[in-house]
Amino acid sequence: MTVKKTFRGRGLALGLVLGLALGLTLGAAGGSLAGFAKKGWGRVGLEFKQGYMAGFVDALRVAKNQDPAGWMTKNYRVPKNAKAIHWVAEVDRLYKEPYNSNREMAQIMVVAGRNMVDSKKFGPDIGSDSNQAFK
Repeated sequence: MTVKKTFRGRGLALGLVLGLALGLTLGAAGGSLAGFAKKGWGRVGLEFKQGYMAGFVDALRVAKNQDPAGWMTKNYRVPKNAKAIHWVAEVDRLYKEPYNSNREMAQIMVVAGRNMVDSKKFGPDIGSDSNQAFK
């Protein structure tokens, strides 16, 4: 039995099933990347690290605007002028400290954001602007 015979005349159903399978697969892969720690971080190159940070920070910006009183807004700080390379440098610095070696990336990102905001070199936290959430 082939997929074509099973879903003959059901393009929408085929699209939904394949989309669901692909979404679950990619979601599981994304979740495993989010849970990696120092060991995984040390195995990837600079380009991957910068892309990871850029995506993470973009997701934080969206979350802060969508839910101004939410968990992400309260726990993660995103300095206004920090670029992906600054995040990478801060995460690398934090992972060099022995007591951070077992922390997952999500925990390191909380500390990295707070450190950069507290240093005042990269500007204040972007906070959330609930007035522009859907503009």
